[in-house]
Amino acid sequence: MKASRLCVALAVSMVCAGAALAQAPSYSIVDLGRPGTNNIGHADAISQNGNYVVGRGVVGVNNAWVYDASTKVNAILPAASTNNWASGVNDAGVVVGMSSASAGVTSDNAAYSSGAVVMWKNGAVTTLAAAGRVYDINNGGLAVGSTGTIGSSGQRAVIWDTNTRSSSIIGATTDTGLAMKSASSISNSGLVVGTTVRTNGDGSTSNVVLAYDSASGAMTQVAVGAASTFRADGVTVLASAAAMTAYVNNKGVVVGTQDTGLQATTQPFMWSAATGLGSVPLPAGMVGGYATGINDSGWIVGYARNGIDANYYAFVDVAGASYLLSDLMSSTEGWNFTGSSSLVINGIANNGTIAGYTTNTVDNRIHAFELNVAAVPEPSSLALMLGGLLAVGGIARRRGAAA
Repeated sequence: MKASRLCVALAVSMVCAGAALAQAPSYSIVDLGRPGTNNIGHADAISQNGNYVVGRGVVGVNNAWVYDASTKVNAILPAASTNNWASGVNDAGVVVGMSSASAGVTSDNAAYSSGAVVMWKNGAVTTLAAAGRVYDINNGGLAVGSTGTIGSSGQRAVIWDTNTRSSSIIGATTDTGLAMKSASSISNSGLVVGTTVRTNGDGSTSNVVLAYDSASGAMTQVAVGAASTFRADGVTVLASAAAMTAYVNNKGVVVGTQDTGLQATTQPFMWSAATGLGSVPLPAGMVGGYATGINDSGWIVGYARNGIDANYYAFVDVAGASYLLSDLMSSTEGWNFTGSSSLVINGIANNGTIAGYTTNTVDNRIHAFELNVAAVPEPSSLALMLGGLLAVGGIARRRGAAA
């Protein structure tokens, strides 16, 4: 190969390699702390636009809070009862959550099993239902969760309309008669995903992920887990390997977790009506994991397990390539991201921002955080670079022919 062609080939190769590497974003961490005087800070949800993060702080009781990224202000929300937990927020800053009169609640989400469903809007708190759980709200003001005693035959997924302050039970069933017991996520078009419990022939139970199209009324079975025990709060997968929770983006892609019966081999999945069920790749060296969020670009977040220790390793999947977040962060100093039993990832916004919480090693307490993604080269700019190199190569060939 002539020197000019070799240079062009090497340059093209370098650009192509750079394009592949550019798919891996880098992140910087923002400490959302322990809002107010709380001993612990949990970030439990992030809005689709990434402008709001909500959660709860713990100091004897739970305090609901909201962080506004545009003002950098983290504010405690008005108390509806003794304990308050903000569990969902939309792009308009409307927050939904739960309140409980139970005393002594710390981080036990199950204490909200008989709590009230509340909404925080324009600085005021409103009770939407005297009892129930709520986990997500879309940009149209529709929120989802469940009502009825957790784990009972009467438990059902429910949709709350925060605009009219009304609610409706999701009564649709699959072809095999399965009804959604708890809804965990809702898209802007009204696609609801959640879980139910199926009794198997041997008497064991399995969690089943369902998708409900509120426009057509169709209920579809998405994925089935192994014999398991249903997690009380319907959201967190930390306390039980068997727990299954699903999340949906505005493209109709659902992610969640399939339980193989062993925590180390729990596998994340992705599903859509068009493509069916598929797997989410895990970072190298990981043998199992959970998916805990997806944005409209298809970026998926969660945590993985290495099958050796009991720790959680946060990951992000971008275009089918999965990375450990600790490898993409500009600095993890003062934070436990390299494997922690306290690490939780609770969603990813459309701008790439990730929310969660983990141990801050400065004070050895749990802090809420958000991870801000750095810009990556646009495909168009990479194409321009490649085009420029090809043009240089053409000039070199013509000069060589004229010599």
